[in-house]
Amino acid sequence: MKRSTFLVFACSLFILLIIAGCNSINQLDEFKTSDDTMRIAIKQTCYNEKYNFTLQFDSVINDSRCPYGAECFWEGNVQVKFILIDKNKFSHMLYLNSSPVFQNDTTITGINYRLIEVVPHPSINSKFEYSEYRATVLANPK
Repeated sequence: MKRSTFLVFACSLFILLIIAGCNSINQLDEFKTSDDTMRIAIKQTCYNEKYNFTLQFDSVINDSRCPYGAECFWEGNVQVKFILIDKNKFSHMLYLNSSPVFQNDTTITGINYRLIEVVPHPSINSKFEYSEYRATVLANPK
């Protein structure tokens, strides 16, 4: 009796750990593409049929780019976080930057992911909502 109760408890705990460990990619705002270049909105998910991966634009970590209309001593940088589910169904967090001074690309399972652009660009004359962010990512086999 004790052994069967323990077995049920252990199996239940194992299932809960698996569910809790799964990545919660937003499936509500997903689109598919076969292009190497993907333009993804913040919190949007893109499934790339050509290379068999899913990429979500998770968040903007920091946007310190020099605003249009300002004079800055350097161009600044925007760092963004992506969640990647590769062809083997493994989850990876990618932190990519707009400035070449920082990491703006990475290679995982033979595919190179490069951040091409993040819009909108800050401006001293206008503000934009966080929900307006869009990132362009290029995926190429290495």
